[in-house]
Amino acid sequence: MKISWLTKHLYGFVLLVCVVLLQQPARVHAGILDTLGELDAHMSEFNPIGHHIIDPINKAVPRLHLKGFLRLDANINMHHDDHDIGIANIEKDWRAQKIEWLAELEASYRLNDNWELVGVAHFLYDAAYDWQRSRGLSADTVDRTAHYYHRGEQILREFYLKGFVGNFDIYLGKQQVVWGKMEGRVLDIVNPMDNREAPPSEWQDDYEYRRIPLWMANITYNWTNSSLQLLWIPDFEESFSPLIDGITYRPPFIDIPSIAHFTNSDKPSTSFKDHEWALRYNLQKGNWEFSLLYFYTWSDSATNFKRRWRLTSLRRGLIKLEVERKYTRLHQFGAMAETSFYALGRHWVVSNEVVYTLNKYYTVDDEDLYPWDVEDGVKKCNEIFFGSRWMTSFFNGELNVIFQPLVKYITGGYDRHFRTPGTNQKMMYGALTVISRSWAFTNDRLSTTYYCLGFANAHPSQDEGVRQLLEVKWKVSDYISTMIYYEWFNGDHEGIYGAYTKYDNLGLYIKYEF
Repeated sequence: MKISWLTKHLYGFVLLVCVVLLQQPARVHAGILDTLGELDAHMSEFNPIGHHIIDPINKAVPRLHLKGFLRLDANINMHHDDHDIGIANIEKDWRAQKIEWLAELEASYRLNDNWELVGVAHFLYDAAYDWQRSRGLSADTVDRTAHYYHRGEQILREFYLKGFVGNFDIYLGKQQVVWGKMEGRVLDIVNPMDNREAPPSEWQDDYEYRRIPLWMANITYNWTNSSLQLLWIPDFEESFSPLIDGITYRPPFIDIPSIAHFTNSDKPSTSFKDHEWALRYNLQKGNWEFSLLYFYTWSDSATNFKRRWRLTSLRRGLIKLEVERKYTRLHQFGAMAETSFYALGRHWVVSNEVVYTLNKYYTVDDEDLYPWDVEDGVKKCNEIFFGSRWMTSFFNGELNVIFQPLVKYITGGYDRHFRTPGTNQKMMYGALTVISRSWAFTNDRLSTTYYCLGFANAHPSQDEGVRQLLEVKWKVSDYISTMIYYEWFNGDHEGIYGAYTKYDNLGLYIKYEF
């Protein structure tokens, strides 16, 4: 194995530091500890934006409350610069996968004892596009959003009026709604997702920032042990997939004929008939909690329908296959049951969630393209997605463990229909394991978390791959937290995660809250 020039010098520097420290007298070591103690005391009060800007404004305007954060999330690919990846054959000539700066400012203004106006603004800039020159990493030429936020709806992330009147909780405006309690998205179906920089996943640790807020009316009526929630959503936004020439982009798994001509897709209009509606009933009974929900919605991404052959000019190839991108209506029914109990010498919390999606379209690849009989290239199916989370702790709460099996079943099709990863068989099953520990000897400032998410499908010779993540966090103060993480992938190159086996990365995360 070759060791780079930089790695050799890094090893040498670490060895030199160890030798020097071991040769120094005890009083020098004590001096170093004193210095570190003084630095730690100084950092515990380090909050320049909060002390000098935010706090004075909050004091000057008693009804106004400001807060926010500045976050850096950067990671480096751990493989060589150039390689092809599975069937995607992506030219990789970058090392920094992202150097993302995100700033958030939240302002809430209390109108009276019952009503409050809340606004959240986001400012994002990814320095990876300026830090290195790359042909393979050029998503910013497709959409400037990959480089920095420049549209008003991105910058003004949330803006809503919040009120509590009698038994009613009222939220009116642009917001995100979270249903379910799983580590991932089973019942979390209301808001579309921004997946431009994330591999396909039923789990992410930053959904709060990946959900796309929608304009809606969110009204809940509360009884003593139950509640009924109504959502009226006149706004429509589609989920964002990885951008072409972005970090996690890969070409479609179903070959698109060169003769295909895509027509413009019309998003659902703002007319009343195109609005989305949702109902959720929640009940608490002893140590049990139950939820039933219904969501009348649109698909978050468009489906490609093959329509007809069309003659064109010789310059354009003479003949084209017209393909219409269309958003389709969905009916989603869901349920949740959660309880806690004591067994095997420890406390357990168990959550079960299921969502049934009616009339979901999947692209298929086994239909002929005869000029006299063009089939639409899709199959209407129904989908069942079930998850069960088992959570407990060890060592007086220092070690927390979550085990979450997942099952997805597609009805109405047959195995060879589906070629898209995650849908190429009627059944897909997997599991998420999370093991986290806080270290008491550091006053819980040091914590480690390990995530492992894997999927397989019904075919015995295929697997969708495994995604793993190890995080080491250090809480510097009440204002600053840091994290080093390592993420790696395994599996078949045609699977959900196996396609990213050359995307293993080492990252640094720093967050300053004020």
